[in-house]
Amino acid sequence: PSASIIALGDSDDLAALMPGELPGYTGWARPATTLAGHFDIVSVTPSNPVAGDIVQIIIECKPGSKECNDATTAFYLRAYGPAVVPGFVTTDSQENSNNNDGKQKQYRFNFHFAKRGSYTVEAVVSFSKMPPIDAFPLSNSAAQADFEGYLVKGFPFLLRVAQDGQEGQQQPEHKKRICNVTDLTLPRYVAGRSSSSSSIPAQQESPAALAAMKIQAITQKASWHVVSKYGLTTIDDNDKHNNNNDAISVQRYKHGFNSINVQMSYEFNDCKLLSHETFASLQKQLFLTTNNKCKARNKNNKSNQLQIIMIGDSVMRIQKDMFVNNFARDDQSNIHVTFLELYGGYRRVVTTNKPINLRAHLRKLQSNDDTKIVIFNTGLHDIHRLCGQEWDADRREYMKSDSNNHIRCTYEYRKVINDFADLLDTIPFDMKIFQLTSAGWPKYGNFGFEWPIHGGQALPL
Repeated sequence: PSASIIALGDSDDLAALMPGELPGYTGWARPATTLAGHFDIVSVTPSNPVAGDIVQIIIECKPGSKECNDATTAFYLRAYGPAVVPGFVTTDSQENSNNNDGKQKQYRFNFHFAKRGSYTVEAVVSFSKMPPIDAFPLSNSAAQADFEGYLVKGFPFLLRVAQDGQEGQQQPEHKKRICNVTDLTLPRYVAGRSSSSSSIPAQQESPAALAAMKIQAITQKASWHVVSKYGLTTIDDNDKHNNNNDAISVQRYKHGFNSINVQMSYEFNDCKLLSHETFASLQKQLFLTTNNKCKARNKNNKSNQLQIIMIGDSVMRIQKDMFVNNFARDDQSNIHVTFLELYGGYRRVVTTNKPINLRAHLRKLQSNDDTKIVIFNTGLHDIHRLCGQEWDADRREYMKSDSNNHIRCTYEYRKVINDFADLLDTIPFDMKIFQLTSAGWPKYGNFGFEWPIHGGQALPL
């Protein structure tokens, strides 16, 4: 590509990931069955980017590759260096829907670089021939595609992002203002929730286009920055007197705080999050004055409690464990955390009352006057159970048989989100927070999870 190919070893890139330091993909040569080798890089714009730019890489099918032109290919994009930057794919729908004019199908890879430095840019074919998402669940006779993970021809390559003229004038992290609700949330049109909670959001954008909009909105707000790579110490999880938050431990690795010799921080471009230390020191003053009913600061004064209800799957459980470990494990804490697990997805849980009776648990929460905050998500389990071919028999247990094989899982999932929100509207929560679904594990991997080396990971898992 015509981008700035850089030499490594710059002194300002010491706190950065070098090529190969972020775990990669298959590592195997491309087989004939993948389309990863059927593309050429057309352009990289701008060729000499500065911090704040969105870099667009255009690839197109090689001349004569009818198979490539006829297929819809899915990609996974990332760039890493001083920060880890997810990419998003955009296409020209008119150009891609009709290739009879002799044009080669093109895809545009977009990366928003908020921080200067040297980056390794990767593009991987996840599925060469991606069925339309509205086609799921596929019929039992159709073959589900397996994840491929092969690098697109021309990738990876190294890209140098120069310092913007304004970057040196930006406030350092410790002088940034504290992030507010607007900073931490997406616009309603991007989040996809309609103004009427009882109706299904209009399908104004394709799922791929909506996903690209979300990624773009998120990456322009914040990204994971590499803080340190060298000199990290290891501590014993059982040493309660060691408060070194920069140290490596098994517990901190499980909760996504650190990895081997790498420490990252999720940094917003225009503001900063409350640090764990600041939050811990302020939690009683902050939460115990919210309802003006505070009379004492001890665990026996129930009207003085803050109830945090977390509803979701195993990812939410990890977040709950992390939150309790950092903020609510003190016996004198006025924060009480409840976790309600939606194993199998919302639709399955509320229909079968397994593994929990969600409605009963929520009704029970109405019996006290504590300040209540709910953080909820349903995504990975719902998408897998509703869209996966292998869950056909399981779906028959909780979905009407006359609609099981015909309803589009994307339609049903939009109904699930609205039904879930409507249910929570019946409970007088002081604050409701919907957490978007991330199609992947925490940034250092999911502790204890090992995918077998034989056998593919099929859509839509």
